[in-house]
Amino acid sequence: MENPSRPLYKDKEMGSNMLILRFRDPEETVDTISSHNSIIENLGNVRWGWWKKETEQLSEEQIVFFKNYTEKYVYLINRDLNKLYKAYLSEICPTQPSGDQLSQVPTYYRDSVDKVYMWFLFTKIELLDHYPDEYDSQFADMGNPTFIIANLLNKHQEKNKLLRKPLEKDKILVLSDLHFGEDYGFCLHNELHNAGQTKVTLTRALLDDLQALKIENEIGLLVITGDFTTKGDWSSSQKIKILTELHKLSTALNIDKNKIIAVPGNHDIVRCNATETLVSNNVNKLTDNSFEDEFRSFVTQLNGREYDKNLSYNDYYHIEKNNVNLDITILNSCKIVPYKGMSEFGSVGVEGIDTIRKLNEKENENTQRIVFLHHHLLPVYDIEFIERQPSLSIDSVRILKSALSKNIKLAMHGHQHVFNMAKYNLFDHTPEWIDRNITVIANGSTSVSNKRLVNSERNSYSVLTINTKGINIIVREFRRTGFPGTTVLDHNI
Repeated sequence: MENPSRPLYKDKEMGSNMLILRFRDPEETVDTISSHNSIIENLGNVRWGWWKKETEQLSEEQIVFFKNYTEKYVYLINRDLNKLYKAYLSEICPTQPSGDQLSQVPTYYRDSVDKVYMWFLFTKIELLDHYPDEYDSQFADMGNPTFIIANLLNKHQEKNKLLRKPLEKDKILVLSDLHFGEDYGFCLHNELHNAGQTKVTLTRALLDDLQALKIENEIGLLVITGDFTTKGDWSSSQKIKILTELHKLSTALNIDKNKIIAVPGNHDIVRCNATETLVSNNVNKLTDNSFEDEFRSFVTQLNGREYDKNLSYNDYYHIEKNNVNLDITILNSCKIVPYKGMSEFGSVGVEGIDTIRKLNEKENENTQRIVFLHHHLLPVYDIEFIERQPSLSIDSVRILKSALSKNIKLAMHGHQHVFNMAKYNLFDHTPEWIDRNITVIANGSTSVSNKRLVNSERNSYSVLTINTKGINIIVREFRRTGFPGTTVLDHNI
């Protein structure tokens, strides 16, 4: 939950607490600071809207802080661009502007004033020369909220001691792109006895194939890398179909539902609204993340994870069987993309990069690390489909470099229903040119129908075995009829 609940920080020089508001440009044609400064030049002041998220619940102490704020300025921080501004304050306005006051609001969000939590009347906004890492780190530590009350002179509070979840079994079953709905390729449980039915359920097909490998009792975690549904269909009937199938699968594998890890895909979190312009769409969706609501609700029903928890996070396990630690990083690559023509591209944003950086330094050689997301990190086609546009995450290089800095050796994703394996090598800019690499697996699609498969691809899934020496990866193509599948990759990293 993005809730700044830490004690207020004291500014030793000013004798008070300093407020820092976070912002980002909603779209490439909108420069937030220039838009506000142009109004200051014309009118002498401007209204700055604070888009507090609904998940940010203010404490009584923080409410009092805002009511009694007496400083003559606040800070504005853009973490995407590493810029800090000083904004001179004349008034804090809890009420919405009306009449002539609307002219003090930039045009690009003048129609959305009802979504603003609080207004700040600024008479001057200036860029500061120094971007403090301390402020940036405090936002990262607190889950990237829309505000913090802080100062540069305070150190972080001690981080909580890392608690690892016990895991008896050493294998992870990884599924991708289920696409329940019009693109689903398997039989549903209520269709099993239909006349002429030749398909089996997804649970039956997976269990039969795992039994052929004699590992059906060795799965400790189930990870699904996005696109549970198709085209954002989260109707009650659709949700019941997905939950029924996945809970039957977890029962068949004898794993608790809290051992199911759900990664959001672009069909699960629909970011682009065809009826709105890109600017208005992004402004509205950046305010409250309501476009994530259906997926968050589904995840709570699927595995019990709390609704308001961050969708990018780290999970820590200890596999008792092999006495090995396992660090899993889940990245939400469905963040709003502020560029024209890139609505279907992936982006983990600063929240995703923060999540990777929060990993501790590698504890020992018996620690293995994996990152899961939905969108691509490297190309998977021999020739990209220009008319469909490439599907890489726009911040893929930042993701890969951050992962390598934390000794993550494996990244897995889905998205384009194509299996592929590649390695990304990074050479440190040092006289020694130290070589580091990460294996990237495109996991194909586990249950999409033939019409959504390309290049004669078949449905596939992966099994990861975690041990002290590394990670073994088996990729299997399997059939909807329940006949034995085929191993297409057996690889150690």
